[in-house]
Amino acid sequence: MGWGFVEWEFKHYQTCRVDDLVEDLAAERNNGVITEYVKKEAQYFVKSSAEKCIRNGIKHFVTQVRFKKALIKAGIEGQEEHGRSESGISALLCFSSYFDRIGYADLPVLFNSLMASKFLDFVRGASDWLDECQNFYNKMQRGTRHTATT
Repeated sequence: MGWGFVEWEFKHYQTCRVDDLVEDLAAERNNGVITEYVKKEAQYFVKSSAEKCIRNGIKHFVTQVRFKKALIKAGIEGQEEHGRSESGISALLCFSSYFDRIGYADLPVLFNSLMASKFLDFVRGASDWLDECQNFYNKMQRGTRHTATT
């Protein structure tokens, strides 16, 4: 849901809420664009739930990009690993009811705590595994047959 909105927003407004928040966590805005998308473009039965899911998706996208930047800044990850995603942080945070309550401005504190904890290895391993799953899915979508040797 989140990705569909991001693509639609960029197509219609030449801007992207995710990009704005990655650059400035204080760039939160409530200009009705998500509501417009849900009403006009998306075929969702429960509009309020769809809006909440889209907002949550945006927050996860921003979290992944900002976490990667924090890892690079801390010297934990090098620039050469630019193709590696940090989707594992979403895998960890999606199980936390507190993630909904964390504001964008609090993300750097969360990142610093996470980088100093035992969960960092889990997040990085989950990121690698999720990247492998995405690559497999992408190959299947293109009609490429995947075997143990490819």
